[in-house]
This record gives sequence, C-alpha cells and structure tokens, in this order.
Amino acid sequence: MMYRTYLLLICVMCIGCMGTSPDVSVEKTNAKQSAVDSLNRQIAVFNRRRGPANQGISPIEQRVARVEYDHKRNRVTAFTTDGKAFLVLKRGPDGRLKGILQVPYHEAAGSGADGSHSWGTVEAVFFLER
Repeated sequence: MMYRTYLLLICVMCIGCMGTSPDVSVEKTNAKQSAVDSLNRQIAVFNRRRGPANQGISPIEQRVARVEYDHKRNRVTAFTTDGKAFLVLKRGPDGRLKGILQVPYHEAAGSGADGSHSWGTVEAVFFLER
C-alpha cells in the first residue's frame, strides 16, 4: 500500500511539473521581449529628443536584442545585436529597474574666434517597471 502511495505521489508531481512548465516558459519569453521592446522605444525617444539645442549629443546607435535577468544580483543586463553587454539595470527602492548610460557629446561653445569646444557625457536614464 505504501509503495502505491509513493508511486501515485510521484505521478502527480510529474504531471504537475509538466503541466506548468510551458506556460512559465512562455511568460518568461514574453516578459523578456516586452523588456527589449520597452528599452528600444526609450532609445528611440532619447534620439528624437535631441533637438537643435542639443545636436552635439551623440545618438545612441545600439539597439537591444535580448535581455537576461540575474536573480542573484537582482538586475537585468541588456545585450546588443552582436552580443555585447550594453546596459545594466538595477532594482531601486521603488521596485523599478533603472539603468544609466553615459552618452558622449561635443559642442562648439562659442561662435567667436577662440573656437572653444566642450566635450563630455550626458546621462540617458532607462527604466523597466515591475
């Protein structure tokens, strides 16, 4: 009798695992694709907002191809189409994932004879909601 109980318990556990596995996998795939889409939209918005006043800011050329979630460190790493890590988003106190990308800029500071220029970086901030 005890043998049958264990066998039944093992069968129920196997059926339960097999029944939920595809749904969880689909949810993870959908969540990752949503994160990729969101980050690429935010890049497009950043590039569009570079109006005449800030033309010296370089556009962000990279696009996010995939993301990986690191459960141990509670962060998301975004990778470009060539597989390089592009942006790391870390979870903040508000629960959102936040990443900052330093974007270079170069602008001619004056129109006079001194020909002064300035170089530096500006921060592009990206968020992913829970």
